[in-house]
Amino acid sequence: MTEFTVLDRPPPPSSLLAQRAAQGEYVDAYCLQVPAPAALPGWVVAFYGTRLFAAERCVLALLGHPSRRAQAHALAQGEREGFAAWMVTARRSDELLLTEASGRTRSWLSVQSLDPGSLLWFGSALRTRQQDADGRPRLTGAMKALLGLHERYSRALLRAGARDLLRGAA
Repeated sequence: MTEFTVLDRPPPPSSLLAQRAAQGEYVDAYCLQVPAPAALPGWVVAFYGTRLFAAERCVLALLGHPSRRAQAHALAQGEREGFAAWMVTARRSDELLLTEASGRTRSWLSVQSLDPGSLLWFGSALRTRQQDADGRPRLTGAMKALLGLHERYSRALLRAGARDLLRGAA
C-alpha cells in the first residue's frame, strides 16, 4: 500500500479557495503528490467514492441530504451542480468549490500537474461572523475544539482519495 505524505499548505494564490480567504473566511488546505497524471473529474470521483466518505454520506442522508456514487460521477463531469449537502459555487478545469447547504462551509478539490505526477488538493473554508484585530477570521471556542478532528479527517480523506485514484488508474 502506498503511503502518502500530506502537507498542510496555503492554497495557490489564484485558486478559488484563496479567494475565500481574501474575503475573510477561515481556510485550510492540504495536498499530496501522486506519481501519476490526474485530472479533476477523476479526483472528484475518487475522493467522494472512498469508503471513508461513504460513512459521511450515510450521516448526511440521515440529515436529509442523500447521495449516490453516480451523482459524484455526474458532478465530476459537470453534469450536476449539487452533491449531498453541497452545491457548486465555482468550477474551473482544475478545481471545484462547493458550498454546504447552510452557506457557512465550503469544500475545495483541485489538481495540479507536475512533472512527473500530480498534486492533489483538498481544502475547506468556513465563513465566520467575527474577525480579530488584524482582520483575520476569528474562530469560536467550539470551532477551535473541532479543528484537530477536522484536520485528521481531511488528511485521511485526501490519502484515501489518492489511493482510490491510483487504483482506478492502474
